[in-house]
Amino acid sequence: MKLEFWWRNGLQKKRQLNGKSGQNFVFAMLMALNVTAQKTIVEGVVMEQGKRIPLSGVKVGFYGTKIATQSDSLGRFVLETYYPVDSIQCYLLGYKVTRKKIKPDVHQEINVLLPPVSKEFSEVVVLPPDEFPSTKLHKKVVAHKRVNNKEKLEAYQYEAYNKFQVGINNIDTALTTIGPIKKLNTITQYFDTTDNNKLSLPVVMAESVSDFFFTNNPKKKREIVKASRITGVENLQAAQFLGDMYLDINFYDNIIDLFGKSFISPTAPYARNIYRFYLEDSTFHNNHVCH
Repeated sequence: MKLEFWWRNGLQKKRQLNGKSGQNFVFAMLMALNVTAQKTIVEGVVMEQGKRIPLSGVKVGFYGTKIATQSDSLGRFVLETYYPVDSIQCYLLGYKVTRKKIKPDVHQEINVLLPPVSKEFSEVVVLPPDEFPSTKLHKKVVAHKRVNNKEKLEAYQYEAYNKFQVGINNIDTALTTIGPIKKLNTITQYFDTTDNNKLSLPVVMAESVSDFFFTNNPKKKREIVKASRITGVENLQAAQFLGDMYLDINFYDNIIDLFGKSFISPTAPYARNIYRFYLEDSTFHNNHVCH
């Protein structure tokens, strides 16, 4: 047997070991490795301090190395290495990083308790409903009612589209499966769905397109109907519906009269006590914010 090795001490030299002396050298080196390279094995359970609940997903590693693992669903872990180490470190979000001393070169069992991180707040601010974007917008609308009210204008005109519909709402879906109703295709094809997912059946629908004119001094208004249509019920005169098709509603009034009933206007200062306002979207139009 022939063994060659190199070492540096100022100049490189080469030395040969032959026969039995070389074998003795290799045996001595293997014995030295066996003595110095003992394995360190650490196993245990990671738990929350106080409650002693096993913690899963905890990163457990030998401190100062890249050797690490994660605890399982029962908080258990196993680590092993030949490197010289003296401690393990445990890390989990929401808990304090914890280090624990270990004995090198032996197999040992260690349980680790992680203290949870407790945050203290100086104060908790609860915003009232007035801070909601929709409420801020409603306050601005109310504040500018006089500026935007059409009644302050000397005169104005616009094209109006009016739709008047009378129907039967909240129809039970089981009604559509009844034999006689099911056979009336001319009826079932007109069923519609309302916002609350209930069936409705329009009975009368009247539509019109007109030009509306208004002057403030003297106060006069005029409507010219350009087109109209009534569907749903035969033998009804158009005048019955078209005579009052135009509803002169001022959106900025606090009370709105509609079909003989009074309703609180959405622009009334106290409307937030009656209605719920939601700001669905905002955009820019001609460098102005529009909602």
